[in-house]
Amino acid sequence: MDRRRDTKRANVEVDRLSSLPNDLIHKILSLNGLKCAIGNSVLSSRWRYIWTSMPCLDFSSKDFSTLPKFLEYIANVLSRRNNLVQVFSIKFCFIGDFNQAFVQQVLSYAFSHSIQQLSITCLLDNRIQLPLSLFNSQSLKHLTLTSELIDGSFETFCKAHSLTTASTLSLPSLTTLYLADVTLCNEDNNDQSVGIFSECPNLKNLIIDSIKVKGSDVLHICHHLLSDLTLKCVKGSLNGVNVVAPQLKNLNIRQYLGKDLQYRISAPDLSSLRYDGYHPLDLFTKGFSSLEKVYLGVYSENVAYAHRMLRLLQQLQSVKFLTLSIEIIEILSSSVELISRQPSPFINLKMLKIYPEKVDLKEQAQKKANMSMEVKNYLLDGSPSATFILVSLEEKVAEMRTESAQKQMDNLRVRLEREIANLETNMSPMNRGKTLTESEKEIMQEQHIAELEYLTHIEETMTCIDASWEDLNSQIERAKSRISGIISDLHDIKEVMIKLPASNKTELQPRFSSLCSEADIVVNKIMDYVKILCDMKGRHFSVYIHGLATTSLQSF
Repeated sequence: MDRRRDTKRANVEVDRLSSLPNDLIHKILSLNGLKCAIGNSVLSSRWRYIWTSMPCLDFSSKDFSTLPKFLEYIANVLSRRNNLVQVFSIKFCFIGDFNQAFVQQVLSYAFSHSIQQLSITCLLDNRIQLPLSLFNSQSLKHLTLTSELIDGSFETFCKAHSLTTASTLSLPSLTTLYLADVTLCNEDNNDQSVGIFSECPNLKNLIIDSIKVKGSDVLHICHHLLSDLTLKCVKGSLNGVNVVAPQLKNLNIRQYLGKDLQYRISAPDLSSLRYDGYHPLDLFTKGFSSLEKVYLGVYSENVAYAHRMLRLLQQLQSVKFLTLSIEIIEILSSSVELISRQPSPFINLKMLKIYPEKVDLKEQAQKKANMSMEVKNYLLDGSPSATFILVSLEEKVAEMRTESAQKQMDNLRVRLEREIANLETNMSPMNRGKTLTESEKEIMQEQHIAELEYLTHIEETMTCIDASWEDLNSQIERAKSRISGIISDLHDIKEVMIKLPASNKTELQPRFSSLCSEADIVVNKIMDYVKILCDMKGRHFSVYIHGLATTSLQSF
């Protein structure tokens, strides 16, 4: 009895993870998802039920070979979870219709546990209707609805994911809505000012990505509290977008598909506008008196757009900080006579920045950014004291490579954090093994010898040994892959940094050096983990050999 008590005390002292507060353990476990957290519940008595109080849940049919296994997993999680703990967020990815019982089961559970964030991804294999009446929550603040294609065939692509708007989305606490790859149905709604957002009175941030509208050739967005709106890649038969948002502050439009749309925007308090697209923005507005920043990026250099470009710039006359792509300058330069008859529209301008939009890092010879005096005068005569910046191609390339290096470093740091969390989890039971006394090790050895008594034939013994080798080899290969991935990421970052100007290198070098130090620690921890695995297998084989020498020969 005393021996067991001592062993238990040693386990508690070594198990550092179990001494952490629940919210921190939840954060560590959530890095690898709920399914992994459940698998780790065997590592200690404290961890056995820790997953049942996790506030962030995720269910994905991609993690299961069959639908029945996925359904069984959902049922087990929801039935065993601590119902007294509220659900903060759920990520839900599945294939099939929304009328399936398990879908409604998950949503019902979420809404009954005061969920605040919900993300749903529907895997498409057919045309799917999404009844918005399913979403009935007083607590939900952030909602994401997206769809993914099961395969990349054109036939599957044409089967759109339909988001039915006959019943509006009724979420009184919703502040952020993200819709991607869906079709909004407007066939039964004749009132253009009423849409699926009309019963979301607190909606402030709306992101619409790759969307279609059925029953209308215009996308109408009308909301009195909306402050941030992002429109990306509007598709289908739409030819226009109408926005009425009196409190809109930030508008981001990205239209890369070559589709030329008209945008009618009523947003008197707009302070920031960003547009990226193939065609110049075809904008109709009564004016933006509070406009601070405008970023216009255009890929086309078609001179036929000169009149549209001039009309657009006239509507942005109150802007203070203006950024234009060099392609816009090319369009304006093609119509010098037209420009000469127009007054400079910008009377409040503090800074004008011109930059190259189309940059291919693989091409050596690229067009340089040039600007004629006529165009420069047109843009700056109204604000002669404004700062003028002409970004060279070299500066743009350096900027893109710097951003690439920063993004790669961010991704690697996340990867290292996950590795540390995994290692802490996996090393915990191994560390407890290190604290065993000699008498406890003898007991374990006796247990292994007892197991050996059942292996009455050499074939069974060798099968067990072979299985141990396969497991060890598999663990070593996974460790090798993880280390190779980390080193490869560092090498890729280094390759990008080598091509940067000296000033950019100097700025990023401390961060890269710190990342290398973190990577070195993680790689050494992985190697230590492999060494411990090898030692454990070696001791296991020693037990077999010792057992052969000590067990009765009559057993064989």
